[in-house]
Amino acid sequence: MFLETTTMKSLFYENVKSYYEIVENACERLINDINTKHDDNIINKFDLFEYIRKHHVYEYTVGNDKYRFHGVGCSVERNNDIIIDWDFGYRNWWCGIDPYKMSITLKKSSQYTNKSIETKYIEEECKRMLVEKKMLYYKNQYYFNLLKYQTKIQIFPAVY
Repeated sequence: MFLETTTMKSLFYENVKSYYEIVENACERLINDINTKHDDNIINKFDLFEYIRKHHVYEYTVGNDKYRFHGVGCSVERNNDIIIDWDFGYRNWWCGIDPYKMSITLKKSSQYTNKSIETKYIEEECKRMLVEKKMLYYKNQYYFNLLKYQTKIQIFPAVY
């Protein structure tokens, strides 16, 4: 994944990577449960949206976790306590970075207890990177500028 490059070994990047993994694992768990229980074939975010729309799903339970779909996102509750929260991201991204939601999610994960998971710190880092053009901001979420990090290289044909 692009966050693992040697030039980006800061705690902020590691926390972002962890947040993405937590959200992606929650989404994968949800999709696998729906596919198993309802003999469906959801493979991505757009299939999930279609399933939610078609079946008018506002809540869905997987084991002890309750997924609550809200506005443009989803939260996962366990024992009436939100343990994961995110807004669905732009295009194929499961989520972007909403500093508040990232902070809440990482705080609920027992391995995170430092200032780098505070909302203010996350927001400051995102804004700094926005100025440096390392991040983009769209619909209240921050995204890494993948072209800036050269993780996605455009190769155009020499002859058309």
